[in-house]
Amino acid sequence: MRGALSGDHVATAAHGMKACARRPWTNGHAFWSPNLAGSDNRCARCRRASRGPDVNWSVRGQLPRSCRTSPRIELLKLQPKERWMVTINIRYEGEFRCRAIHEPSGGELVTDNPAGGTGKGQSFSPTDLVAAALGTCIITTMAIKAKSIGIDLAGATAQVDKEMAIAPRRIGRLMTTVRVACPISDRHKKVLEATAFSCLVHKSLSHEIEMPIEFRWELGGP
Repeated sequence: MRGALSGDHVATAAHGMKACARRPWTNGHAFWSPNLAGSDNRCARCRRASRGPDVNWSVRGQLPRSCRTSPRIELLKLQPKERWMVTINIRYEGEFRCRAIHEPSGGELVTDNPAGGTGKGQSFSPTDLVAAALGTCIITTMAIKAKSIGIDLAGATAQVDKEMAIAPRRIGRLMTTVRVACPISDRHKKVLEATAFSCLVHKSLSHEIEMPIEFRWELGGP
């Protein structure tokens, strides 16, 4: 099948697809999208049934008979991608300070612009939080993987050194140093190092930011 289904579903191939069956299938329903590559090869009955850019037919119920009686096809049902949404409420308190409230837990943190500029430097700046997010995400991602292979990373640390670029003004480099003080085999070290680079924050930040990670294994392993 050519083309892809937009939105939160992933298009996949189905076998022996003909006529209307070329539409991508998801959650037991068929969706035809005009954005699919290629010509509209739906049957005339389906074309007449169209009421908008995305028309929903039930596989067993409302699918026109001409399609239900088409040559047998095997359908690969798709599951929608999960979407997690977290709300963070932010209040400006003056003097270039903001208070952010994590709605699910009620936790709070305050940001302040750096001293010597427009702020007082009494708390994290917004870009400091980016560095903190990267370091905590790397350690947490490694810890999750380590637990799955029977290793406890309690006591591991990460240091993130943030360097700003001048033109344009932005984060230029985030150098992370990870220190782990527990016996780990060389094989597991390689696994955990690869896992660190799969951290969601690391993958989400701009490729214009340098984000090297240095690993320091304080104790050797078998």
